[in-house]
Amino acid sequence: MSNGKMISQVTKRNEPTAVAPSVWPHIKLFAKENRMKRSSKYLLLTPFLVVLGGCQTIYEGTYDRDAGWRPGTVLEVGSADQVTKKPFYDCRPTLSSAEMSASKFAVVRYSYLSRPRKAVVPLLLGSTWSPGDPVYINVRNCRTALEPRAMSAGHND
Repeated sequence: MSNGKMISQVTKRNEPTAVAPSVWPHIKLFAKENRMKRSSKYLLLTPFLVVLGGCQTIYEGTYDRDAGWRPGTVLEVGSADQVTKKPFYDCRPTLSSAEMSASKFAVVRYSYLSRPRKAVVPLLLGSTWSPGDPVYINVRNCRTALEPRAMSAGHND
């Protein structure tokens, strides 16, 4: 019998028939390496599947994280000159000077990659946001209004 046949016989039947005693430890090692290679493939796939499953987050059934929505809290409200000067995300440069003078702005604290960030966003005319209000902010679109967030949503920004 050739070594190839002996290996296949041993791995299929899991018994050392027709194999010299000095060859058996090497065959067992070969079979163990194959099992380790197969199991390592599954171990490599596991984090991938976890990430894919965790990527889709929709807040309160409406606000999709992939579309830019983040839970946040209003820190301050005021004119363009009164609010924070150096936020992480600033909508003021995208507005005309007429829009800047006619608008009120809110500074909103939110989390980005597990780090606290601040954004300056324009408020709609007549909105009544005040510091401490829980909101949803769209960090991808400056023209999207802040949306109220339920306190029971369980999000700490």
